[in-house]
Amino acid sequence: MYISWREGDNFWTKVLTDLNNRGLKHILIDGADNLRLGYRCDF
Repeated sequence: MYISWREGDNFWTKVLTDLNNRGLKHILIDGADNLRLGYRCDF
């Protein structure tokens, strides 16, 4: 589990580097925003 007060690029670089070092080969990142106005998914 990764916890941070801010989720900037430095935080995500550390998280993804750690997962890569642990042997992770594939990852799917899914994000959704503006659900009240309709669905928007960023891949």
